[in-house]
Amino acid sequence: MWRRLYLTFPNSYQARQASDELEHEGVKREQMHAMSKEGGNLEGLPPSNSEQQHDRVWFYEQLYWYGNLALFAAALLGFVVALFTDAVGWAFFAAAIMLATFVGGNYFASNVPHAHLNEMTEPMQHGEVVLMVDLPAEQVATVDHAVGRRHPESGGHVVGWTMPGLGI
Repeated sequence: MWRRLYLTFPNSYQARQASDELEHEGVKREQMHAMSKEGGNLEGLPPSNSEQQHDRVWFYEQLYWYGNLALFAAALLGFVVALFTDAVGWAFFAAAIMLATFVGGNYFASNVPHAHLNEMTEPMQHGEVVLMVDLPAEQVATVDHAVGRRHPESGGHVVGWTMPGLGI
């Protein structure tokens, strides 16, 4: 799972400068996605696809979270039924599923960053350009620091997650 760094720039010129610098430093153009308000100038910037524009990451995050809760609830119900019917093996199986969903949910809630595109709607409404940069987790701090140092006018600087293989 990669991280998505959300950066805002006052205009497309400054966003283009930053994307050119990132590309020069080894960030591939396919790892960058620009967005702005309807009719905004994104000429020369890497485009975002429909999945990125509609923040499908949020959909998958909700799907995982609610699916995990539903599985926990079903296992809890199975655990209670197994206890009432003296099916000890099924009770242990249900308890193991409950433990696995708890551990998975806890990991997701505490270790995966949860910034999303909807946090960038206000800057976009003011005509700013949002540049989403998809990076391996270990590169995020370096890139974020470099952009902040070279472009003090940039904002955002929040981190979410993405799966480039899914095109989100």
